[in-house]
Amino acid sequence: MQWVMDARITKKRNQETKLKTITFLKIKGYSIFRLDRQNRSGGGLAFLIKNINYQCININRKIADGSNLEIQGIRIIWRGKPLNIFNMYHPPDLKSLPTDLQDLFTVGNIWLGDLNAKQPIWGCSTANPRGNELLDIIDDKCFSILNDGMVTHFSYSYNKKEALDISIASSDLGPSCKWTLLENLGSDHLLILIELKKRQIVPTSNNKQWIFKKADWQSFTEAVDNGIKSIPLKDSVDLNWCSFKEMILRAAKKYIPRGKLKNRKPYLSSKSLLLQPLLEERKRIFENRNTGKSNHVRIELNKINAKIK
Repeated sequence: MQWVMDARITKKRNQETKLKTITFLKIKGYSIFRLDRQNRSGGGLAFLIKNINYQCININRKIADGSNLEIQGIRIIWRGKPLNIFNMYHPPDLKSLPTDLQDLFTVGNIWLGDLNAKQPIWGCSTANPRGNELLDIIDDKCFSILNDGMVTHFSYSYNKKEALDISIASSDLGPSCKWTLLENLGSDHLLILIELKKRQIVPTSNNKQWIFKKADWQSFTEAVDNGIKSIPLKDSVDLNWCSFKEMILRAAKKYIPRGKLKNRKPYLSSKSLLLQPLLEERKRIFENRNTGKSNHVRIELNKINAKIK
């Protein structure tokens, strides 16, 4: 499941990534900050960050001790002030939220996550103990619930729907946030878009990309060889290393052209012509799920979701 924060679009958050620590993940145009589950399968968190400077927040692991809470955070500078964004996941067990979690609920914070915490106030059909705990923290810390009461999770297996994915913000940010559900692309959780109305100019990188296919490798090699011969060795390894790097860069700038980074387009989106018929078909099946045999409908939904994925 994803949250997408708008700065056209700069940050995405994912829960239940189910990535193993040995799994390599690279997505063009994005920096990835992962928190993989260490001792068992499932779970996992990830931030996907595009064209914006950020800092990872060092969260005291004692906060999650004794619970199965998974949490990560990043900090960006927004209009001259720090803006902290926390990403959370808690599996549906009987354990409570950590008591020290509320210490992180301060100004300039946005919290996003699937905590399996149920409360009618944000759209669930019923309340559970964890939902009551979270509501107490929200009230005590004067945070705002961004959810508008719409369900965010559909269980195709059990034919149930709930608002499990909660978005909350500190009192200084809540009034400036707009919360919107987006089209489902195959997950049992809907995409969520959060737009922060307090806009600022986001500095983008002007770095250029090396175009290795157009490089003059023969001239580059000769320049490097001549440079190595002409550099007198010093007693300091660090000084020798710096001289070597400078020589390599001089040769690269001369014989390897550079160009602007491409603005990467998403591989697929809900507006894709390829996906539109599948999304319409799934919508039709889901809307008619109560008129036919539940087992047959579940099988059809699983088939169409597999095609979408």
